[in-house]
Amino acid sequence: MIYTFKAYGHENVLSNHKTTFEFTKDPEIGIEADCIVAVKADFDFHKLKDLIHYCRTNNKDLIRITIKADNVTEDIRCHLNMHFDDDREMVIRMSKFLSKRTFGILANKASRHLKQELKDKMKDPNQIITVTISPID
Repeated sequence: MIYTFKAYGHENVLSNHKTTFEFTKDPEIGIEADCIVAVKADFDFHKLKDLIHYCRTNNKDLIRITIKADNVTEDIRCHLNMHFDDDREMVIRMSKFLSKRTFGILANKASRHLKQELKDKMKDPNQIITVTISPID
């Protein structure tokens, strides 16, 4: 099962947090939101829960999150939080910290580790960002 959603860049995206990155449905962010990499995310909470159910049923907790802006892509691997329960924000963490906003843990990258070319695109409010989540066998 693969799930894809869209989000947008924002002029205040800094992408310099050392342990997390986040997608939010909020249309605006301040400069203190240094882990947010995209705004106006259109992810469907129920479809994410379907993906989690699929992964739980098939014993697949390792996932790939692919972030794409134009022809620039970045792949992140992490473990899925089977208890994710937030319909506005998705946080991916390098740590094991769990909260209802935590979608993934033990990620191999945080926002500061993303390609500079991708970070530059994420600062453009007109930039469409495509996020694809898929289980890893």
